[in-house]
Amino acid sequence: MKREQTIGDRIRSARGERTRREISDASGLSEATIYQVETGRATPDLDTLVKLARALGVRAGDLIDAAGV
Repeated sequence: MKREQTIGDRIRSARGERTRREISDASGLSEATIYQVETGRATPDLDTLVKLARALGVRAGDLIDAAGV
């Protein structure tokens, strides 16, 4: 059975070759916050999710699992 993708998985995928520092600079979020969300140690609030999505050039909805909402 295949593991369902997490928000962190989707962020890492959207980030591609860009570094956390690059996304941090573009989003205004700390690298630590991005790391925590990517690794599942923190769940992003809506503001954080929107900032990440904008920095990554995707819709916030692309980062969440709509089926789980």
